Amino acid sequence: MFKKLIIVVMVILTVSFLFAACEGSGSAGTKGLKFELLNDDTYAVMKDDSDDKIEEKLKGTVKIPEYHNNLKVTKIKAGAFENCEKLTKIEIPDSVAIIEQDAFKNTGIYLSTSSDSIVYADKWAVGFRGIVTNAEIKEGTVGIANGAFGSNSIDVYDYTSRNNDLASVTIPVSVRNIGDYAFYALN
Repeated sequence: MFKKLIIVVMVILTVSFLFAACEGSGSAGTKGLKFELLNDDTYAVMKDDSDDKIEEKLKGTVKIPEYHNNLKVTKIKAGAFENCEKLTKIEIPDSVAIIEQDAFKNTGIYLSTSSDSIVYADKWAVGFRGIVTNAEIKEGTVGIANGAFGSNSIDVYDYTSRNNDLASVTIPVSVRNIGDYAFYALN
């Protein structure tokens, strides 16, 4: 009887260890995230539209892993977190070089940003709310998302078209990525 108990415990420990090892391969803590393999053998984070409860799963703080299936995560796709109003914080690894337009549209990150302010997702400027005439990107920011300050963007708080009032932008030396059309059609 004692030998059987020891064998059962050893099997349970072995199975638990194997599951923990699999999670440690770069995908731990990714509940609710979907990954797309890109042509350059890296991954992009995208929204799982097949899950009708995805907005409920992506809440509080979400940490994007640096690796998925042992390949780097380098991009956050457009609309990846759209309408996740309970998402209040995101942790973005240094491996991410591109955040597409509206990746954080109508999230708690946007909604908790005061009016007439730049919206930040971790160390990225991803947009702005209201009217910003002189934008000073804060020190420590590493990137500006695609279309972040473009005039064709929509203010997600009141869904009105942004205007071309942005007259100047101060970008710190910490910024290493500026997305496509980040300042599209500005005066």
